[in-house]
Amino acid sequence: MGVEPRLQDHLEQWEPVISSLVAANCGDTVADRALDLVLASLGQHADWQQLVAVLRRIQAGERDPALVTGLDPIDMAIVRRALAALAGTEQVDTNAWRAGVAPGAPPEQDQQLAALAQAAVVAAKGDLDAINALQPLLQALAAHSEWAPLAAVVRRILAGDRDPALLDALDQPAAASTVRLILNQLTDPTVTETG
Repeated sequence: MGVEPRLQDHLEQWEPVISSLVAANCGDTVADRALDLVLASLGQHADWQQLVAVLRRIQAGERDPALVTGLDPIDMAIVRRALAALAGTEQVDTNAWRAGVAPGAPPEQDQQLAALAQAAVVAAKGDLDAINALQPLLQALAAHSEWAPLAAVVRRILAGDRDPALLDALDQPAAASTVRLILNQLTDPTVTETG
């Protein structure tokens, strides 16, 4: 039984989220924290708000197949895949979430970079869970020559460096805008800290 190509693309894009959901369900607290950060970021996109709300209910322990009620076909397929993976009727790589930020389709890349920026801001403010959740993402970035400079700069920010000249090391626009976003949130006194 084939899956419509557009639907398959979305399922592949959401596979790291489903992976972290399953890993968190198996007791991986770092995966759970990473999932929180990613869902918080994705929940800011109007297209994904309804799906994120359902995934949060699943994260909290709900397993009712009726959770798909009212979702569009793409969201429905993602929720069904998540429920099947949690039930063990479909296999999922529980380490796939560790690859988190990897070169992908542009919309997916934007979501991943937004999640990375958000996680980096929280981590740079000293949140140990966020720091731990961020490490696999940075390792995955560092493994790609295209993204290694971004990983190096984010690590410098985590170490306390807030110099705008950090942007000089980045020649990729997406990487530079990610670092600009992180630095703006860390250095703008009007941004209130939560917690």
